[in-house]
Amino acid sequence: HTLWDRYHDWYLAMAAYDCGPGCVDKAVTRTGYADFWELRRRGVFVLETQNYVPIILAMTIVTKNASEYGIDEIAYESPLEYETIDLTSPTNIALAATALDLPVGSLREINPALRKLVAPAGYSLHVPKGRLPVLQSALQVVPESKRDSWKIHRVERGDTLASVAKRYAVTPASLAAANTGEFPQEGEFLAIPASYPGDKPPAKKTAAATKKPAATSSKKAPAKRS
Repeated sequence: HTLWDRYHDWYLAMAAYDCGPGCVDKAVTRTGYADFWELRRRGVFVLETQNYVPIILAMTIVTKNASEYGIDEIAYESPLEYETIDLTSPTNIALAATALDLPVGSLREINPALRKLVAPAGYSLHVPKGRLPVLQSALQVVPESKRDSWKIHRVERGDTLASVAKRYAVTPASLAAANTGEFPQEGEFLAIPASYPGDKPPAKKTAAATKKPAATSSKKAPAKRS
């Protein structure tokens, strides 16, 4: 009720929720009207805010009179059940999605608080129920310091060290170094030392790389007199 305490008007409070109280305060000060409908008529709000309050009111009216609008018999989907894992290091959710055999978008849908592709250490990642052991198994393959960048591969029938290395454009030697022990069996995971594009910031240029070359003169030295 913070916005209600500020305006003592639900319409202005809803408008402020959409565009911010500063926007509403400026509109009231500029026009002298503390009335949403008058401010809307004068066009002092952006189109989104002008429509936001009427949309909320329309939804309220329809909800309270659902039978009159023929929407009282709605078959709701069952809520998605998920488990949670507390990440111990920054982790690229593309890696988690690959391990879970899910599109990245689907994993982000059940983790709406996650705004970036790399989840920070300590983040509680939601995982579809029953899939947590698979993700835990995949994460054990990748070093904690590399979970924000390395990829992962689930071994398929016929895979070899050379074929997997070629698929991800890495050398067999680097792939072998990233995975200790014998080549995994079908269905198990390999760590892939190749970076994901996206959230990682570009490498900073060194002073030597950014230093401008010394200016050179194109003038020729005068010829000596005999």
